[in-house]
Amino acid sequence: MIGEDLLALAEERYLESFAVVFLVGALQGGMLARGVRRRFPSLRSHARAASAIMLILLLANATLSALRFAAPERVDLAGLSMPSTPDELAGIAARVLGIDGGFWSTVAILITVTLMLISRAAELPAIARYFVLAISVMTFLVALAARFAGYVPTEFHVAMYSLYHVGIAAGAFLVMRRGPPRTGLE
Repeated sequence: MIGEDLLALAEERYLESFAVVFLVGALQGGMLARGVRRRFPSLRSHARAASAIMLILLLANATLSALRFAAPERVDLAGLSMPSTPDELAGIAARVLGIDGGFWSTVAILITVTLMLISRAAELPAIARYFVLAISVMTFLVALAARFAGYVPTEFHVAMYSLYHVGIAAGAFLVMRRGPPRTGLE
């Protein structure tokens, strides 16, 4: 199968694979940070604080996402029954969405929603928006496969997933931390 051959090739050439995944994440993070800076020009005067906050948010998201990806809580669709009360419906929705996992699950969802709102507010050119959307959808589909299908990520897959998220954090930090433009009048 093509997917298995591609994963086997990626594992054989792991250094190149890690570099590509990290750079794709860094590119995505840089695009988002540039869009945020364009949308909120006043952040230029607070670049270091804004970049530190983004770095903390993105690294927390990377850590929590990697932990959830490494050991996904499986959802057995055969075990779900038709709800008869609104409480049962809410319970099924919480289980399917993964928000019934306790404190860290709630923190991960809060950070993810915050990052989604930030990326929604970012002023991105059309091509950058499609790139960010396409990569995000692919990552989401891989995470869904781990949750609903029989997909079990290996250490290599978890490392790739983690490097992608760390790349996003690094790219956003590097682009966001640039201070106000120097005018030469100081």
